[in-house]
Amino acid sequence: MTENPYNSPNSDVESDNKSHRPGSIWKGVLFGGLADIGGTMVISTIIAIIYLMQIWSPDMTPEKIEEVMNLYGEDSSNFNNIWSFIGLGFGLGFSVLGGYVCAIFARERWKKAALILAAILSGYGLYIGIEIYQLGVILALTLLSVMATYFGSWLRAGKRY
Repeated sequence: MTENPYNSPNSDVESDNKSHRPGSIWKGVLFGGLADIGGTMVISTIIAIIYLMQIWSPDMTPEKIEEVMNLYGEDSSNFNNIWSFIGLGFGLGFSVLGGYVCAIFARERWKKAALILAAILSGYGLYIGIEIYQLGVILALTLLSVMATYFGSWLRAGKRY
């Protein structure tokens, strides 16, 4: 504000370029789900390739490669080796990322979007995992996934305030 009494009062107003729209829940759910599922699929493929490269030999037949990949599937679903814990860690990490991305698009409605995303991903995880894991294990993994998704959204929401 100017101190000159002969000028009209004026002040510097900060321009607020942030949109005051509440955000899109469905965009958040869509892009958060893509981040979670897409990232998990990509990292799972990379881990499978690393697993195969450890056992690789030049004289492997296609049948032997298929057998090794089946062994990887068994190893990654049993929690008695490092491969299952690596997959679990990356999977939960991408659930956190999916929740974070969801909250970016949902803005003020991040809680509702995160819960919708967690419910959809939980249903997908139950559908995929029910044939692989026992009921108690799949429910525990589902609960961990829900918590990771909500945690990622909560992390993003905290950056706005």
